[in-house]
Amino acid sequence: MSCAILILAGGASSRWGHPKALLPWGSDCLVNHLANTALAAGGSPVLRVLGAHASAIAARPAPEGVRDVVNPLWARGMGSSIAIGLREAWQHAPSLRGVMILPCDLPLVTASHLDDCIQLVTQNPSCIVQSDYGDGSFGPPSAFGRDYFGELLALDNDEGGRRIIERHVEHRVRLHFPDGRWDLDSPDDLARLRAFMTTATTH
Repeated sequence: MSCAILILAGGASSRWGHPKALLPWGSDCLVNHLANTALAAGGSPVLRVLGAHASAIAARPAPEGVRDVVNPLWARGMGSSIAIGLREAWQHAPSLRGVMILPCDLPLVTASHLDDCIQLVTQNPSCIVQSDYGDGSFGPPSAFGRDYFGELLALDNDEGGRRIIERHVEHRVRLHFPDGRWDLDSPDDLARLRAFMTTATTH
């Protein structure tokens, strides 16, 4: 039972001045760190969904087993990248049972958390999984069972899957993942995360 993982790396990274997907992280760059994490969780297929900086990111080879898909409509927002990524994944794997949405700016995502999401949506086609950050907020990584593929393929704006979740909230499962709050929207976020990690390793 396969679940695609779409690593969204199509944004303009306007607050950075360069593709944040290529930020050094671990032994590679951020997007490839997440790709390796997705592979370790059993995601199949795993796609890097590119857009604004497609050429620069594509020049950085993806881990073996990870494919690139380019969204020429990236300026319309995250929804268009989800739709194009899912369409490509479904064509590659017609028996696909679920899809996970993983923005490329969540460096602390673990294979264990992704695997938990995969298990839920592949076993129940009407299940939606949303990460619970423990502070009253929810967000990605999020995953959708096969029942929602039609709605995901119709996305064409910057709302991502939020409206779909709101329409089907009775099917939502929340998985505890407090490290999901560390998303790297700006260089200041990266500085705060590094300070947090330094403090955590010295105590």
